[in-house]
Amino acid sequence: PDLYTVAQINIAMGRSAAGAWGGWTLVVVYENPSEPLRHLALWDGFTPLKSGTQGIQLTSLGFAAGAWGRAGLVAYNGDRGTTGDALTMTTGQSEVALSNAANPQDDVLNSTISEPGADAARVPAHANNLGYDSDVFDLGRGLQHAGDQATFRLHSQQDAAWAGVLFVAVDARR
Repeated sequence: PDLYTVAQINIAMGRSAAGAWGGWTLVVVYENPSEPLRHLALWDGFTPLKSGTQGIQLTSLGFAAGAWGRAGLVAYNGDRGTTGDALTMTTGQSEVALSNAANPQDDVLNSTISEPGADAARVPAHANNLGYDSDVFDLGRGLQHAGDQATFRLHSQQDAAWAGVLFVAVDARR
């Protein structure tokens, strides 16, 4: 595997009532001829949630009914143990709450880094990432019906959080 490092991020050039924090996220898109052809969509923004719901619509996905797919979310300032936040996906008329072993449906902003079925292999491997979330979810039952777009909503009832990156990969053919 490739190793990527970063250092000396200049985040505090002045004074702020909120303090200073910073970081970076690397999203890598690759092609592997031994894997099925997939449609990819990426939303790269920085949107505050402000105790509400943020909707992100991704289009041109072109998935068949029952297709395989995954979605990934990077968010900032999620608090471990503060419930009331969720990530949902709507395709057509059905809305599905996304979760995995590290992210219950009502606490996806919980300072974790995760992949479906296992913890993400990384160094250092802290359990609590102090407000940084980078999680990948299987879309499973969310792709029961064919379509070409999906709307993801990040709900936050208590956390003041920021959505940073959302990606989706779905099989182009079934």
